[in-house]
Amino acid sequence: MIFSISIYSRSGSCLFHEKWNVANTKAITYEDPEEEKRLLFGLIFSLKEFVFKVTPSSTQVGDHHDPTPSPASEGLQRFQTNSYTCHHYETPSGLRFILMTDNHAGDLSSVLRHIYSQLYLDYVVNNPLCDVHTSKTINSQLFRDQVMELLLGCLKANYHMSSSVNLARSLISRLPLPSRCRRYFSSNGSGFIISPKGLVVTNAHVVARCNRYSKIQITFADGSKFPASIHSTDPLSDIAILQIESPDSRTWPTIKLGVSSELRPGEWVCALGSPFSLQNSVSAGIISAVARHSSELGFPQKGGEYIQTDAAINSGNSGGPLINLDGEVIGINTMKVDGSVGISFAIPIDTAVQVIDQLMKHKKVVRAYIGMQMINFNSRELREISRLFPDTHEGVIVKSVVPGSPAYKGGLLPGDVIVAFDGKCVKTTKDILTSVGYTIGRKIEVRVKRRGEAKERTLYVVTEPIPEQLFPRNG
Repeated sequence: MIFSISIYSRSGSCLFHEKWNVANTKAITYEDPEEEKRLLFGLIFSLKEFVFKVTPSSTQVGDHHDPTPSPASEGLQRFQTNSYTCHHYETPSGLRFILMTDNHAGDLSSVLRHIYSQLYLDYVVNNPLCDVHTSKTINSQLFRDQVMELLLGCLKANYHMSSSVNLARSLISRLPLPSRCRRYFSSNGSGFIISPKGLVVTNAHVVARCNRYSKIQITFADGSKFPASIHSTDPLSDIAILQIESPDSRTWPTIKLGVSSELRPGEWVCALGSPFSLQNSVSAGIISAVARHSSELGFPQKGGEYIQTDAAINSGNSGGPLINLDGEVIGINTMKVDGSVGISFAIPIDTAVQVIDQLMKHKKVVRAYIGMQMINFNSRELREISRLFPDTHEGVIVKSVVPGSPAYKGGLLPGDVIVAFDGKCVKTTKDILTSVGYTIGRKIEVRVKRRGEAKERTLYVVTEPIPEQLFPRNG
């Protein structure tokens, strides 16, 4: 028979506990703030996978002790004493489900997997109820007594629990949520076709929440709709490629790609897209700046540059083309500054093409990495910093070097002035970033000035360690 069932948080606090004595009367313990309880329950029932791995069963003889606050191992575990067996289930979100039974219950691994997979299928996939990404209070039908009724009902059906055991319907807060108020993930963006085979470019944050159960639909200007799938994404550059899934083999019309390096401030451009789901919208403006660095926008790790324009870009424009007066794509609309009027940003098409080429070939982007931070300077600033560079009029200063990086191994030090990189004179950090590019494993010759002396150094480009969650979500 089943003695008790408990649910613990990652910190070890008890969220739910129910136990029965010989007479089948229950002693109920329920602790933790309501909002924490709801959030944790929402997380567990909103996971893509409930079981990471099943660990081998182990046998321990001795008295039973309550779970400690220390982190538990993932998956299912089984601990047996002289009188009862503890079945321990650790979820990917850190919740621990502990079921106490007698020693005749056997291994509950398959049943627990079945129970949680059914809960996930019934309450998340077919009937999504909450958005766990929000910082606001989560109101979800998941926390009603139906969840525990289903859980205990499955256990009762599989292990012949006493019919006199009543379900504790008052344990879980009743939060009725009408079906018309249920929350579904949705996202709206724009894009453009770059391949006759039906490859569409958009922003990565437009499809960031998609999973294997998501449905993507592409609507064209004539109203025709086609399903699509995610071909590949690169969150760091905020670029994604979708594949149109058409029942017939057809050749899709494509748009011509321009050259963003030739842009000048003041040129007229148009932003195409579907702001606020208003399809086939066009807004016009001028180029305000051609090389706005990501660090100026609050994304220093991204290391790229953006086109600034006053053409209106709103939610739904993300991923749409920014075109010149020749109808060529010179940028990908990606974000705007909240609360501002006339300040929007697009990914330069020259940068996007390098990413798109790798995504189309390898479905991932491998970036080069040298491991140093640099700052631009002019001759006046250099004279103020040091009198050791009287004849240096252009270059970049090495601000810091990452230990163990190619720059570190190549002998570069903070304070060095890089005047030539890969055989080319250096004026700004952009020259170095362009030279490094996306080619891995090649040797680069660097000429620096240190304490008034010119020195030659050699770097070997390696793969960049890509940070996560760096792409903007506005626009």
